[in-house]
Amino acid sequence: MKIEKDKVVFIDYTLKNSEGDVLDSSIGQEQLPYVHGAGDIIVGLEKALEGKQSGEKINVTVLAQDGYGEYMEDLVREASKDEFSDVQDLKEGTHFEVEIETEEGPQVTMATILEVGSDTVKFDMNHPLAGEDLYFEIEVKNVRDQSPEEADTGRILSPNGD
Repeated sequence: MKIEKDKVVFIDYTLKNSEGDVLDSSIGQEQLPYVHGAGDIIVGLEKALEGKQSGEKINVTVLAQDGYGEYMEDLVREASKDEFSDVQDLKEGTHFEVEIETEEGPQVTMATILEVGSDTVKFDMNHPLAGEDLYFEIEVKNVRDQSPEEADTGRILSPNGD
């Protein structure tokens, strides 16, 4: 069965950066399941998987704009330390959720603390992989139709590709 819109897909993957460092991998763990066309994975990877089928192995380069987007300096902000009372570990590198106003209304996004000053905290709302080209090694493990329950709930109910 080929990968196409609304199919449930299970893949094994290894993600590397431009230096060849492994950033993430499903090898030796559970396969990554997703519903094709539902926006569950980055657009560049989804485009590369379109039409593939079980057993295929591919190497995919996803450019930054088709991955987590270009790095945007205007997403680096500074705020009063008082606004971080609910962040438990207030130090460089800590990830936390922040609510921002968008054209579609309020949205929660992840941010990373860059610096903690005496009165202010500098933080970055870019995805940690923004601005990075990504290199994937993919093996398509299984492709199947969604069950009626999966189509209704939008969740994959079978945790593996069997």
